Amino acid sequence: MILTDLEGNHVDRFSTLLDPEGPPGDSDLHGIFPEDLVGAPRFRDIAPQLAGLLAQRVVVAHNARFEIGFLEREFQRVRRPAVPPLVSLCTMREAHRYVPEAARFTLTALCEAAGLDVARGAGAPGKALAASALLTHFLGRGADQERHWQQARTVAASLNWPRPPREAAPVHSRGDALQLRQERQLAEQRRRREAVSYLERLGSPGVPGGVGEAEDAYLAVLDTSLEDRVLTAQEATDLAELAASLGMDQARLESVHRLYVTTLAAAMAAGGGRVAPEEQADLVRVGALLGVPRASVNDIVTMVLGAMAGDTTSPDGPSGGSPADGAAAITPGRHVLVRGRPLTAGTRVLLHGYVAVDDRELEERFARAGLHRAAGIHDHVDLLVVADPDASADRTFWARERGIRVLVEPVFLALLADLERTREDVAQRTARDAASPGAATPAPATASAASAASAASARPVPPSPTTPPAAHIPPRPAQPPSTAVPAPAPASSREPEPVLVPSAATTDATQPMPRAATAAVPARVAASGGGTGAARPRALVRGQTVPLEDLGLTGSRLRVEASWWAAADVDADVVALVLDDAGRVGGDEDFVFYNQPEHVAGGVRLAGKTGGGRRGDMRGASDAVDVDLDRLPPGREQLLIALALDESAPGAGFADVAVNMAATDPVSGARLAELRLDDAGSERVMVLAEVYRRSGRWRLRAVGQGYEEGLAALAADHGVDVEE
Repeated sequence: MILTDLEGNHVDRFSTLLDPEGPPGDSDLHGIFPEDLVGAPRFRDIAPQLAGLLAQRVVVAHNARFEIGFLEREFQRVRRPAVPPLVSLCTMREAHRYVPEAARFTLTALCEAAGLDVARGAGAPGKALAASALLTHFLGRGADQERHWQQARTVAASLNWPRPPREAAPVHSRGDALQLRQERQLAEQRRRREAVSYLERLGSPGVPGGVGEAEDAYLAVLDTSLEDRVLTAQEATDLAELAASLGMDQARLESVHRLYVTTLAAAMAAGGGRVAPEEQADLVRVGALLGVPRASVNDIVTMVLGAMAGDTTSPDGPSGGSPADGAAAITPGRHVLVRGRPLTAGTRVLLHGYVAVDDRELEERFARAGLHRAAGIHDHVDLLVVADPDASADRTFWARERGIRVLVEPVFLALLADLERTREDVAQRTARDAASPGAATPAPATASAASAASAASARPVPPSPTTPPAAHIPPRPAQPPSTAVPAPAPASSREPEPVLVPSAATTDATQPMPRAATAAVPARVAASGGGTGAARPRALVRGQTVPLEDLGLTGSRLRVEASWWAAADVDADVVALVLDDAGRVGGDEDFVFYNQPEHVAGGVRLAGKTGGGRRGDMRGASDAVDVDLDRLPPGREQLLIALALDESAPGAGFADVAVNMAATDPVSGARLAELRLDDAGSERVMVLAEVYRRSGRWRLRAVGQGYEEGLAALAADHGVDVEE
């Protein structure tokens, strides 16, 4: 609420969020979530002060009948204080007199037609500022001389209002809500950061020992296969063949699987004597993959926490026990998880989903480890890190099709810590050697052998010569000490890496094993590549139309993805309009955008962004929309897909942004068609493609045309009511 004098000058204002004493409505629409209203006053708490502010005043609002109806009903509901009827004037009803040149009578359109420079604020405060500016414009054109305006002032001044309160009402602003939300997010991030670090806290990894020769070998391969918390059909087959070659029957396998879950639970509980919800979910996922029921997982957690609470034994744990009894006395000091193949410097890492580590810490740790952060799926990617394998299923499928390694967040953080320690040890050793008087410069072969031995020692293998070679999942050779580490070649062009086994006679050399010895190792561990034989997508030009079945679409589902590159920090969003044959929407529900990410019929849904968001490294970011053609509503068989630049950067246009549109089959992962746009002008919204049905066939048309006026112009052209 803004209070003005008779000339329209601001004299006071009042703004607060209110507790609705119930659900806040569509949070995605207005941006106010239930947690933002914690501590906010109720209407009854501010009603006395509000009545004091409204006393003897005319209420001016845009679409006043609608706005003031809510206010009057709330006063009637709380009953005290009793207020007289509100006297009002409506800027929308008066607009034809004072802004006749306006094409539309929405608040934004009137301000633009009147040439009012109104900063767009958030929610109700922004609308109040715009309405007050419009009121001042009306007064400047003589509105206060109109008879009904004068009558309104006279009636308002004659009404009997209650006395204003002595104490000011409590206020809970959007700024307060934002600050509290940020504090909660930081607290949640710190809690989750602790929860996903259970493997990282274990220190240097080693082979699960003390079980048995065959079991140790099997556990090493199993741990590597579970580094992404998914067991593919090929990996399951390889593990079964490995267990058979090691002479392990079903009973021994079940005991080893239970042992693995117990070891994982002990690693989690070692950090603070408790298992966080994220850790419990990880245990349940692993148990499901290994055939350990949820109830058994819960029993294992209870057993581990009880054992640690009363543990008075040595760090190595009590002697005795076997996998058959669930390793009830297991401790992290006795059985340490291998946690996957080591990372190597120069790896390009793509993060997808919520990552518990903040960006600043990640940048510092990436620099220490010699890793590089990929900007998006169109960048060169060697490793994909996901917070939730289910939520990132489309990205993990995309990665596996291209032979890209996938890790869950706890495993990645542990391997990152290992790589940081390895590089720090190498740097310290190099510095000591350089500082020693008369020390000779080590030959490159010696340095390479030392770092390879260091990596091998971080992943020892059972030394027994009777263990089949396929049970050894070795590390990649560590990078030799160097001031510059070259980036690895793309996965599709790299040769399969030799398997390295530490020499039994010495620890300063490694020997490659024959490639044939890796036959029983999971396929994605033993060989690189994948997806190299995929057909190239069809290159489209503006205006070109092609049937989707000719592109090779295998079903009714289609994904349209937009990627963009810019020299500056530019953000953008994919939007979609579900249209009829006349190119018009049936209602606002047919406009799918960031505040309404899914169509009510379920046939159109935003898939989410990848890349760096609003940071300076977001070149190559992407956004996508998923379409199910069979679920589009009747009479709506035309879909328009566009990319809109963020309006917070008013000077930006597509002249400064290169765009690539790609149509993909989300079922097969195949990339069907592409359209490159790098010669646009000052458009702020670019229509990328149209998907429509004609003569019973679904077709894709590449468009590549835009609107300088922005997203509102695109929406209005297709019948969307963009009134704010």
